[in-house]
Amino acid sequence: MPIYLTFGVILVKTGAELSIGEKIKQVREAMGVKQNYLADEIAYTNGRLSQIENGDDSGVPPDFIFAVKAALKIESAPFNSIERQSFKDKLSLCKSLIDERNLSKANKLISELSVITYLPFDQELNAYFDMVKCRLLLAESKLESIKTILSKYDTQTDAFDNDILYQYYFTKGTYFLRTGDKEDAFQSFKKAKSVMQGSFKENISLHYAIAYCLSELGYIVSAIMFLEKDYDLYSENQGIVSQFEVNNLLGHQYARLRYFEGAKLYLGKALKYITSIDDRQRTGMALHNHGFLYRQTGDWGTAIEYLNQALPYIDENSALYLENLYLMARCYIGMGSNTKHNDLLNKGSGLSKDSANYTILFKSLSHLATISKRESKEYIVEVTIPHLLKKHEVIPALDYCYALKTQYERKGIGTVSRALTIERIVNELLEKMQKGGVV
Repeated sequence: MPIYLTFGVILVKTGAELSIGEKIKQVREAMGVKQNYLADEIAYTNGRLSQIENGDDSGVPPDFIFAVKAALKIESAPFNSIERQSFKDKLSLCKSLIDERNLSKANKLISELSVITYLPFDQELNAYFDMVKCRLLLAESKLESIKTILSKYDTQTDAFDNDILYQYYFTKGTYFLRTGDKEDAFQSFKKAKSVMQGSFKENISLHYAIAYCLSELGYIVSAIMFLEKDYDLYSENQGIVSQFEVNNLLGHQYARLRYFEGAKLYLGKALKYITSIDDRQRTGMALHNHGFLYRQTGDWGTAIEYLNQALPYIDENSALYLENLYLMARCYIGMGSNTKHNDLLNKGSGLSKDSANYTILFKSLSHLATISKRESKEYIVEVTIPHLLKKHEVIPALDYCYALKTQYERKGIGTVSRALTIERIVNELLEKMQKGGVV
């Protein structure tokens, strides 16, 4: 039975219980069409149309609905089971077009399918349509529009069937990831998992999304355990991109833990997979993560080589480009190369004016380079570390904590309490990273 929700129209029956006339009345009213206008268009008296709309459809010919749809210019509106299935098939096609990044065709199809919004009685198809539309808006980075659509459903989840619930929670989780709300994204994906049909084999995107959230929240061991438990899900029949994603994410987690054999194994596989196809952004990501790996080993020179190789592949307007510049500047600070890191800090600061996060991060690096100064230590303590903890950025937070710890240990007795505070933060971060079984 189609679900029953109320969006601006108070229904007393579900779509399955309404007569054809009652459905037409709802469509007509949703479109703002007067009853007498429609009656004229289909050559019916106003009285007879009123009877039909109130449930008396005896003697109505089979072609009546087609005449009404033509008069209202909604010929593609799905009224019967065959039309509804065709509509669902078109929604599936639209999803495929979005996944293939054929957004022009997807937009054209969404425009055609928007006729469903004139059928308030079919809330099932309206919900499916909205979830696919959100998917398109995500691809176009139109986040405010997504927020508006999802808010319609926030108080209506009890009326959803599990299939729509899954799409709602998955879409909401993806939206929260894009807005940087990592914890909310994680909770939404967990709810999607609780209602998903079948296993992760049929929902591999959700599996990866949960692992990615674990990683982003700093639960590194849990992310590794979750991915390795179902590593075979990402087999060759899932495609090269899928295999790249899982190996890239696993390798990055091992590099964060400084387990370098595992990191080199998985990151090597990821780079091999993605260089076999023409995918510049992901190639840049793979090279960047190799740079991060060697930064973790302390091999600054090799790290910079990989990060330099990554730059031409990465979109200059992306967060990854800023992250790559940040990591390069951090490596030059590690090497003691003031000129190089200053050039990168200036470039990064200029490009990150619209990013509050990277504005803080590049300013933090400039203070890291002069950490022996009191004002630099104060900025890192009062701004950098709280910001990184709020963002769940465990590795950069540890980096600054260790740098402060070294400074405090050199200063001696007067800084014992500060050193102990930093030690507590370090221990909490390490405990979080090594916590297993979060999911």
